[in-house]
Amino acid sequence: MLIRAAYVSNDRDQMVVASGEQMLNSDYAHLMLPLPSLDGPPFRTAIGFAHPEQTRIPWRHGTRGHGDADALRYVATSALDTAAIWHADIIQRRLVFFLTGQASATNLWRIVRVEVDPAKRYLFTLSPVELASGLPSADFSAIGNTASRSEAEQHWGELQDHLLHHRYYALITAAKNVAEAVAAAYVSNTIGWPKRTFDYLLKEIAAAIERRDDTLSRFRRLITTSCISSGFCTPGRTLKER
Repeated sequence: MLIRAAYVSNDRDQMVVASGEQMLNSDYAHLMLPLPSLDGPPFRTAIGFAHPEQTRIPWRHGTRGHGDADALRYVATSALDTAAIWHADIIQRRLVFFLTGQASATNLWRIVRVEVDPAKRYLFTLSPVELASGLPSADFSAIGNTASRSEAEQHWGELQDHLLHHRYYALITAAKNVAEAVAAAYVSNTIGWPKRTFDYLLKEIAAAIERRDDTLSRFRRLITTSCISSGFCTPGRTLKER
């Protein structure tokens, strides 16, 4: 089933939704064909269709012809179309989205992977910015090391999957793993690869907070969110108290 979609490139969610809504309500909105993702829910794979142009096509009802009718012609997004806006965004690894349905964060999908099928069409793997259940989509771009970032993203995907399937014991473990991966990424970035115990990592971060380490600013939001989701840090209790 095809659905209307707006392709938008911006790094501020509110502006993304606003610009996407304008495109979505126009006569030239993109179309999207959602497909099941090999990553499982909440991810989805999609083929995008764009470049709508006015044309006329003949049509028939039963055996009677009715001449030409006005129509819009769409083309699948392709790796061959180097002039398309998404081609430059993909090459430059910009933060880009598809907005579907009503203009709200639950209908905003971040492009996390782009593949090419045998017909040279782009296959977009999409992750929801906000699940209908309210769980946000995490952005681990502050983690510079590719292996560490992939580890954090894997644990975050597991956390979402456990939540969606009501596996709460496994959910707690996944949340702790996310927090530990983010904390380890920060500590390894500042003092080298650390001894991997969560207690040691939290103590190192607490020390960085006390000495007002400037390098912590890139990780502060990630560390706070991850610790709260894991239950190892809660509002009103500091890292040092843990």
